[in-house]
Order: sequence, then C-alpha cells, then structure tokens
Amino acid sequence: MARTERLRPVKSPNVIDAYFEAVEELAQLLPRRDIQLIVDILYEAWQRGRTVFTMGNGGSASTASHLACDLAKCTMVPGRQRLKALALVDNVPLVSAWT
Repeated sequence: MARTERLRPVKSPNVIDAYFEAVEELAQLLPRRDIQLIVDILYEAWQRGRTVFTMGNGGSASTASHLACDLAKCTMVPGRQRLKALALVDNVPLVSAWT
C-alpha cells in the first residue's frame, strides 16, 4: 500500500483547508529519527567546515540545487562560519562530462 493511501479522506470542502489538513497528516508520518540523523550530519559538517554536496536527476536536480542554495544562504550568520553546500547538478560541464 502506498504511503498516501493510508491518509483519511479530507473532511473540509474548502480546498485551502483540505490542503493544510493533508499537510498536517503527512507531517505526522515523517520519520523523526531519520530527520534528526540528517540534522546531526549537517550540523557535524558545519562544525568541521566540511562541504555538503547535493545531486539529483531530472526534477530532483532542481530540488538538489534549491537545497544547496538554502543550506548555504540560510546558515550565514555574521562572525560565524557558514555551512558550505554545493549542488553537483549546477556545474553543466561536469554533468555533461559524466553523461
């Protein structure tokens, strides 16, 4: 059974309310332990001055690019090191060399 098949039917006739109901229900299904592990890995990378690399294929490439951008810009604090993040898909010569 697909994960979304476990969702209960939406009760609200309003499309906006229905959307938020679905988001709330899906948020409850997120694996918190896995999310915490990702947070810990990113935090350790930041502490050690490492670079986080993201990648994806097709539509996931744009998600990887967006994530790298958000990680790099949203961790900028004056006087502190930032989290270095780079999307491998943003380097067209490199991507074309691999394909």
